[in-house]
Amino acid sequence: MSKILLLNADPAPEEWNYTDGYLATLSRALEKKAEVSTLKITQAQGNEIRSAVLAADKTVFAFPLCMDTLPPQLVQFFLQSEKLAGRAYGLISTDVLEYGHTDFAEPQLRLACENRGMDYACTMKIGGATRLADSYYKVYLNMKLKKFCRNLLSDKDANVGVQMPVGKSNFIMTGDRYVGKKAKPYGRKIRDL
Repeated sequence: MSKILLLNADPAPEEWNYTDGYLATLSRALEKKAEVSTLKITQAQGNEIRSAVLAADKTVFAFPLCMDTLPPQLVQFFLQSEKLAGRAYGLISTDVLEYGHTDFAEPQLRLACENRGMDYACTMKIGGATRLADSYYKVYLNMKLKKFCRNLLSDKDANVGVQMPVGKSNFIMTGDRYVGKKAKPYGRKIRDL
């Protein structure tokens, strides 16, 4: 049975931390097939995190984007760590509806892992994270998380992407309502902006 570490690198306080929900879903899906442990980077010291990563066969680095890049606590961890081992996976989320913003952070995470001796496998990218976590799209998100679990267990190197479906009416429903309110007095529609 392989050992999997779910490393939560979300710097947000508990009430805003939606990465916990993703990791809880992953943990439930993996618990019968692997030995799973979860660690929050903001509540642990560098040596504790490093020893947990070295003890695990696979490590999932889960975090939301901070200014389109890795969170500062995760960067600090990588700067303090010279040698790491095992396979690395990324679970990167963004509140922007499209997950394309994660394209900047994925190569940074891959490079940080590979420079420290880890074998980087794949990434799950989540767009519209808070809206997906709090809406009826949660079922869709959970399906994609389970697909990511299968990749973890079978050592597949295939990326998984999930984003909030964005159509004309869906944009108005989930997007910034302020834009729509400002457009109406001037006789414009959302598509004109």
